[in-house]
Amino acid sequence: MLPGIIIFYELWMRGEVGPDGLRSPPETRIFHPSGQYNPRATQNPMENALPPPETQYILSGLVPFTKYEFQVY
Repeated sequence: MLPGIIIFYELWMRGEVGPDGLRSPPETRIFHPSGQYNPRATQNPMENALPPPETQYILSGLVPFTKYEFQVY
């Protein structure tokens, strides 16, 4: 295993806590790519390397003037 290679991560979104103590929108995982970015060429054609992960995501349906919190795990 090489240091510093990320093979999986998640992006979560949630709204602020309202007067009722609930979050609107509730916490939701919105993006969870997997793969492996390897800047070096593969030496062995039989090497089982993962494809590169997705690096872009477009989120639609956000409400103007609403505060959202995002967390990457």
